[in-house]
Amino acid sequence: MKRFTDWFNNLYPVWLVSLAVIAFFKPSVMLWFDSDRANGVWLWGLG
Repeated sequence: MKRFTDWFNNLYPVWLVSLAVIAFFKPSVMLWFDSDRANGVWLWGLG
């Protein structure tokens, strides 16, 4: 399990860069938290 966790954590820069590139070309993808559905309250439940 530790090995998987380490591997997953090492992918953080990949996720970060990927999301930045996606947001650059299609910014609306990153506005998912700004929906009218429950005024974005469900996002804070993820934290």
